[in-house]
Amino acid sequence: MAKTEALILEAIEGLRKEIDPDRLLDLKGAAAVLGVSMPTIYRVSAHPDFPVIRLGRLIRVRKRALIEFVEKSDLSKLSV
Repeated sequence: MAKTEALILEAIEGLRKEIDPDRLLDLKGAAAVLGVSMPTIYRVSAHPDFPVIRLGRLIRVRKRALIEFVEKSDLSKLSV
């Protein structure tokens, strides 16, 4: 589990360096950024504190909010 958390935190550092932290990601993009599978990102996005933006059937996540969520969350409790 520690290896996965390290990879996610490394991905977050990469996000911090990008120019547009307010860009919206779909769940596929969020999963790619975090280096997790689609089933995992769907499970995590169901968490009540996960910062989703729902536009009808579409689900989007702001990069900055994703970074903040991962930094403040206990990732071991989010995983199944």
